[in-house]
Amino acid sequence: MKSFKEIRAAIKEAPKVVSVFNKKVNGIPARIEKCNGVNCDKGKVMASVDGDVLDVFKNEKEAMSAIKLITKELKK
Repeated sequence: MKSFKEIRAAIKEAPKVVSVFNKKVNGIPARIEKCNGVNCDKGKVMASVDGDVLDVFKNEKEAMSAIKLITKELKK
């Protein structure tokens, strides 16, 4: 069984999340991040709107279209 120190060291060594897009869309904060293999498959992107994760997408283009659709519906 792993000790607490080993778990803490593994967390510190985990790759950081790289934010690709972090702006407001239609007045609502949106973010696209590259996945690092810890919270989703490596090489994919994760989209979130207003702090809530939407989904994991294959590329930035799909994530951006989903963000635009969601923010359009939230604005109504």
